[in-house]
Amino acid sequence: MKLQFGTWVRPMFGEPSGGDLAVVRDLGEAMLVAIVDVLGHGEEANVVAKGIAEFLGETEETDLQTIIEILHSLSLIHI
Repeated sequence: MKLQFGTWVRPMFGEPSGGDLAVVRDLGEAMLVAIVDVLGHGEEANVVAKGIAEFLGETEETDLQTIIEILHSLSLIHI
């Protein structure tokens, strides 16, 4: 499947980076499209958002409910 997409995000005023980003991944028979919006601002939120994006880019899991459960369990480690 050919999909063209673009994203545009900007950090909160005064912050060099933020916790918002998008992930688009071709899974062959399907597409994974995710909008990541981490609570908070700045570099700390950016690190968490990049970790989520990395997970979504590498996971072999295709069941959405399982992906959400894994992400929630991982987020508990960072609290």
